[in-house]
Order: sequence, then C-alpha cells, then structure tokens
Amino acid sequence: MTDTAADSQISLPKDFLSDFQAEALRMAYFRNGLEEVAFWGMQRILLSLQRQGIFLSSTAIYSMDDILKKIEILPAYHKQLYAILGLLVERKILGTEDQSGYRLLDADISSEKLLLRIKMLTYQYPELQGNIDILDDLLDDYLDILSGKERFLDILFPEGSFDTIASLYEKSPESFYFNQASAKIVKLFMDRYAQNRSVNILEIGAGIGSVTAHVLPLLSREQHNTVYHFTDISPAFLNHSREKFEQYADYLVFSRFDVNMTVEDQDFIKSHYDIILAGNALHNARDISRSLREVKSLLRPGGVLILNEGVVKSDYSTLVYGLSSAWWACSDSKLRIPGTPLFSTLQWEVLFHDVSFESFCSLGVVADCADKMSQDVMFATNGRR
Repeated sequence: MTDTAADSQISLPKDFLSDFQAEALRMAYFRNGLEEVAFWGMQRILLSLQRQGIFLSSTAIYSMDDILKKIEILPAYHKQLYAILGLLVERKILGTEDQSGYRLLDADISSEKLLLRIKMLTYQYPELQGNIDILDDLLDDYLDILSGKERFLDILFPEGSFDTIASLYEKSPESFYFNQASAKIVKLFMDRYAQNRSVNILEIGAGIGSVTAHVLPLLSREQHNTVYHFTDISPAFLNHSREKFEQYADYLVFSRFDVNMTVEDQDFIKSHYDIILAGNALHNARDISRSLREVKSLLRPGGVLILNEGVVKSDYSTLVYGLSSAWWACSDSKLRIPGTPLFSTLQWEVLFHDVSFESFCSLGVVADCADKMSQDVMFATNGRR
C-alpha cells in the first residue's frame, strides 16, 4: 500500500536516503542501549516495591488489589502501574499465576548490582547520558509520583528549568537525528512551494522547539517569504520559545493549539497552510481520526503534513512518558500499538488514507530500513477530495 518516493510527488535525494540507511544501524544500537537502561529502571522500581513490603519472596502472590492496598496510587496512574508490572513480567523478573496475580521470579537484584550496571551502561553508551539522568531522577521518586506526593512535571522541569527536558528532546542521538531529518524534508517542500508567494508553515506541539531549531536555519524569509506558525498547548513552552528563537521573530507567530479541539474553536484559518509539521505530537490526540481531519482542514489543497513519530513500543518511553497525563488518555486504544498511545508506520498509513490524504510516504520504508527504526518520518499531501 505504501507509495514510492517518486509517487509521493517529491523526490528524496539519494544521498539523503543513503545517509538515513547508515543512521538506521547507528540508531538501532542506541535503541538497544535505551532498552537496557529501561531494564535497569524496571529493576530499580522493583526494589522500591520491595521496600514497601511487596515481592519480598518468590512464594508470595500479589494481585493488583493487594499492591494497591500496600501503596497508595492515584487512579490516574493505575494504567501506568499495570504497564510496569507487565514489563516486569516480559523481562521475567515477575511471573503471573493465572488470574490471581504476580510473584517474584528474579530475586538476584540489589542496589549494589544496579549501581555497577548503570556505570557500565553509562560507559558503553555515553550519548545516552541525558536519557539516563532523567530516568534516574524519576526513579528516585517513582512511587511518590504514582501516589501524587511528587509531581512528574516538577522533576522534569526542576525550578522551572528547561535544561532537563532539553537533554531528552534535543541531545539524545535518536531525537537529534529525526529532528534533523524532519527539517530537511520541510526544506524540500519549502523549495517546491516557494513560487513568488508566501509559504505558511504550522508546527503542532512544538514544545521547546527541538524540531524548530533544525528547521529555522534552513529557511530564508527573503527567498521563501516564510511565515512560521509555532504552536503548543503549553503557555510555558510558548514563552520559552519566544526567547529561544528571538532572532527569527520577524516571521515567527506563536499561538496555543490543542489537537483535541476543533479548528473553529481555536481561531485558526482553514485551507491556509502549505506545510504542517508535527514532531511526536499527534499521538497525544484522544481521538486520532477526528484530530487528523481537523489538521487536514488547515492545509491548502496539495499541502503536506509531515510527522516525526515513534512507531514501536519502547520500554523506556513507557517508564518516562507513561507518567504524563496524555500517555493513557486516548479513547481509541484499539487502533494503537498495545500498551502505548503510538501507531506503527502501517497504522499511520491506514489512518492517513481513511481521512483522504494522498501519496503517503515513509522515510523508513523508502530507505528500506523501517524494520530497524523505532522512529519514522512520514508525510502525505492533502487531496482535493
């Protein structure tokens, strides 16, 4: 069902595709490292549970209700706790006893061994230091976050600082590479659309500008007559990015945008944008089909939607992003990768087709390395139907 690069109405340069293929192997290496870090994190959580008197013996069986009686967990985090227990089962740290509950399988876990393990992982994967630091900070208070004694956002943004989240969104190898790849594809479409008229770009869920920082240096207002509409649901992110991108202020517009609201309710102009870019944002839609239709309505006929999204289940993402309010909020979980709010590349293709996008293209598929990637850049054009 997937179209070729030629069918997608724009040709991807051969050197770009060959670079992507080479990076696929490198990204697979880091993805493996990230999952090893996640395994270390799961063991840390088990130790926290044991300190609460849970899973101290391989003979004791604990149901979900038993665990909830031992530790106070906010109802909003019940799905997250269930997901963590599932990860511990998948890694054979815990076992399940029919429908009765969970029991300990791997008792050979200690603080000393885990400290040695994370030192080894830090040495082996120095590029993942930011990812390790964030998970480490969360693990120190993980049960307190689940119980509401600590706030996830307070740890992610200590004293209002954006430095911690920047290390996750901007410095990790995979995030950096796919942000850069997204920017290059934006530039290809910019060069195509810029024909003696203004080109309007809308970025949805721009956050702290991790993708934006790669896009803006590639654009020239004098050449393209660009208007770049930077949006996010968070006023804090908008204020932060106004200062961050001050040098581009003459063609940047900042607005709040919520993927779960209609276009009319947010005063955006339909059929106005040539390019809409969304980096790890649209999976936050509670009803993806509805939100895709709303986003499509903002595109001019022939305009393009470019997505940079995670397309496989990641244990690391579950441990970290599963603490956010949006992770478990979707109403269409049957459409998504089980245990996540994410969609595979094929699922995205089907969704795009269902709302009448045309010429779907996946960078991973075109470069023949989709099976090696946990992230993908996809784009499709707005059909005239």
